[in-house]
Amino acid sequence: MPGHPVHLQPANAKSHLPVLYIGTLPSKSLITTLPRGQEDLWIKPTDMFILRGLVNTHAFAIHCHPIFVSTTPYPHIHFLYPESVVVRQARNSPRIQVMLPVDVTRVDTTVYEAMLLDISLTGAMVVSAVSLGEVGELLTARIPIILETHTQLISVFASIAWSSGDEKAGYRCGVLFFEVPAETDLLLRAFVYHQLTLQPG
Repeated sequence: MPGHPVHLQPANAKSHLPVLYIGTLPSKSLITTLPRGQEDLWIKPTDMFILRGLVNTHAFAIHCHPIFVSTTPYPHIHFLYPESVVVRQARNSPRIQVMLPVDVTRVDTTVYEAMLLDISLTGAMVVSAVSLGEVGELLTARIPIILETHTQLISVFASIAWSSGDEKAGYRCGVLFFEVPAETDLLLRAFVYHQLTLQPG
């Protein structure tokens, strides 16, 4: 859908740059805006990028090469039309109810305090006093993982899947985790599975 937020990730880096999907030239190219504030970004045809995004309850990843960058009528990139798209179900594991304080960092490096209301292996629901962003925006969440012997902080990248609320009732959003490192994934799994055993039957 034109205007849908997606994330542009250089294949050899962990940085994620927010862009907007513009459209396609069927079988020729896929078009996005340039990252805001980085219209002079130097991109070579040999570079490899991953376009990531969320549509309803499905996350997708597209590996693609840039063809050319244009500034007319506005800054945008043409990527070689992809041969395939990797798609996975965003909600594929049970969610457990929790009440955990978290620090959330937006792409502009602003840090907010929030509360985690539920969590799964693939995402979570967060409530905060201020809006954490629009659907599709990137966040980094620092979550305290409480295990039987100790508590450990983990840091995960997440994308906002939905958002609602106001100043009076508070703001809630659902986030989808992605690119969770193996060590962090093990801790998250240990926490979720342990909490599942404690949930009322």
